Amino acid sequence: MMGRFLYPRAMSRRDFLRFVGVGTLSYSLSACGIVEDDEPVTGESGDTAPATRSVTPAEPEPDEGEGASLTATFFDVGKADAMVLQSGNACLMVDTGAADTGKELVEALGALGISGIDALVITHFDQDHVGGAADVLNNLSVGSVYVTYQSKESDEVDAYEAAMAAQGLAATELAVGSTLDLTLGAMKVHLIAPEKTDYGEDDTSNDSSLIARVTCGNVAFLLAGDVERGRMEELLASGETLTCDVLKMPHHGAYEKNLDDFVEACAPGYAIITSSKDEKEDDKTIDLLEDAKVDYYLTRKGTVTITTDGSAIEVTQD
Repeated sequence: MMGRFLYPRAMSRRDFLRFVGVGTLSYSLSACGIVEDDEPVTGESGDTAPATRSVTPAEPEPDEGEGASLTATFFDVGKADAMVLQSGNACLMVDTGAADTGKELVEALGALGISGIDALVITHFDQDHVGGAADVLNNLSVGSVYVTYQSKESDEVDAYEAAMAAQGLAATELAVGSTLDLTLGAMKVHLIAPEKTDYGEDDTSNDSSLIARVTCGNVAFLLAGDVERGRMEELLASGETLTCDVLKMPHHGAYEKNLDDFVEACAPGYAIITSSKDEKEDDKTIDLLEDAKVDYYLTRKGTVTITTDGSAIEVTQD
């Protein structure tokens, strides 16, 4: 699928859901740079997240309306997540792929003209999400880092922690049951932490994923990490706004029994699946998207770039 456009049109039920969903979140408003809410990040436990260091503001850009813009790049890094969203001079990165593609990822960021990242989100600590973090941290300027609770140990996590220490950075860990809102350029970023620390022996790491809902004007992206059945049930019952125009499908396109309900709640026009040629997405997931008339793109077929002015959407694939 190449170069498809979405233009404003008469509102269908799906469009209405998207439109209503965009304005329902609470943000710390600013027209420039990165702004974090003044309130501490707390959850059910009452724990307060560590303070993050300040970030130099980016060039001002309107937060919506005329002049608002966003470019989202979903990298082809195998069965792994690495994506970057840019608005003016502001840059958000969500996950960093695996260790064996870290250097390639840094080169790809450089090709986009990116030398600094205002906010880096590590959705969870599986190697295919945190593996490239050490290369990113050691080669680019990174302002703030946001993470979920650490649910596993690995060489990739050790390398990430060493790079954080070398750069003098301390991550902000979102407390269980909390949310966090950021403003970067024209982007409004809403991070949703998991509601518990135990989803079962085989599922806790994936279900610990931070969820990011990013809006620019009237266009919304939902980046769903690797959430599985238990966490999707939690999100569907949470009251959080899930409607979006672009959905980064959970867990590399793996099919879960309630994925149909999750996609219906999100009501996307476009879906991105981060799979590989050797580890493909489930056929049932593709059938689901086709039945729902959602246009989908597979990063195993090339890096996907989405641009929007807050209203129209353009999707291209290398």
